[in-house]
Amino acid sequence: MGEFKMTGFKREPRYLVFKLTDIQRYFCMRDGCELVELGNALAAARKKDGRPPFNAVVVESDWPEFEPTWAAIEKRMHAAQPVKVPTKEKVK
Repeated sequence: MGEFKMTGFKREPRYLVFKLTDIQRYFCMRDGCELVELGNALAAARKKDGRPPFNAVVVESDWPEFEPTWAAIEKRMHAAQPVKVPTKEKVK
């Protein structure tokens, strides 16, 4: 049997998020509608693949909950992600 080693937690960009008020403020009507159509196409493709609708919680970096949220995720990942490291075992 091997020993367990914790993997390093690394914040990484895994999602592309658009704030609705930013879309309305900075995009023309045509581009905003196109973006919504792309989102709808992605949702339809997920459904076709049998995947559930995508739901997420977004915590903006200037909110007081931002760092505590990251800390909670990191804590959960460290607790849930032991990686088995193979060790040499003697053959009997």
